[in-house]
Amino acid sequence: MTATELRALILASGLTNSEFARRLGLAPRSMRRMLSGETPILPRTEAAIRRMLGVGDATPDAWPRDEWIVGEGPPPNRREYLIHTAAPRFIARVVAMDTLTDQPEPDEEPADTLTGVTYAAGDSLICEITWIDPAPSDPTALLTLIDRAADQLGWDA
Repeated sequence: MTATELRALILASGLTNSEFARRLGLAPRSMRRMLSGETPILPRTEAAIRRMLGVGDATPDAWPRDEWIVGEGPPPNRREYLIHTAAPRFIARVVAMDTLTDQPEPDEEPADTLTGVTYAAGDSLICEITWIDPAPSDPTALLTLIDRAADQLGWDA
């Protein structure tokens, strides 16, 4: 597990870094070092995270299936995020839109709804995609992936 993957999991959990560390039985300082990449994520820590996620220790790959995490970021904003845990991995923001103005709802601001890959359905938008792995270069593969992301949110395309 990489520091980037750990940051994504903490973000999706809705917990602060120190709360996440406490649930794993780690000191906040140890968590900060792992998140910065200063120290590696130890096998016992990864095993504890896998148990929290319900991934069996016998599974050779930390992300054995095409899985998605939908969650809220930390307070005070509690913004909604979607994380794809299998390659190509990414983190995206889910933004509620005002359908009359085509602008984000006031409590969603600031939101970058104009640059990068975006996907709209009804009154919601997937935006601010941060790629952990390289994004699909084939437009059809990219659209298929984002369609699957929308499916995870229960959107009708």
